[in-house]
Amino acid sequence: MQLNPFLLLTVGLAGGVGAVLRFWLAPIQGWLPWGTLIANTLASAFAGFIVVSFDSASFLEVSLVAGLAGGLSTLSTFAGQTYDLLKTKRWLAAVTYTLASFLIPSTAVAAIAMFV
Repeated sequence: MQLNPFLLLTVGLAGGVGAVLRFWLAPIQGWLPWGTLIANTLASAFAGFIVVSFDSASFLEVSLVAGLAGGLSTLSTFAGQTYDLLKTKRWLAAVTYTLASFLIPSTAVAAIAMFV
């Protein structure tokens, strides 16, 4: 797919929507940073659904996956929150959060791929 100004605009707008959703979920906290885990899981599941639903990298697929799912997901926040858990010596929470952040979104994608 060739880059063009309209594609860049739609990816940017969809990314903004994803970032707003992530910002809305971010305050959900507890023993773990649940908001970020939820955002990353939703983004992974959504991206998996879009990828298996389209035959090729269409304009819409690129806009939704790179834009919306990309804006919703966040590796940097996950890394920062894991660092904060380690810094405050919450070892079990840090390990649990790290494992959950890889296993839950990956499982969501696998489930989407199997059942869609």
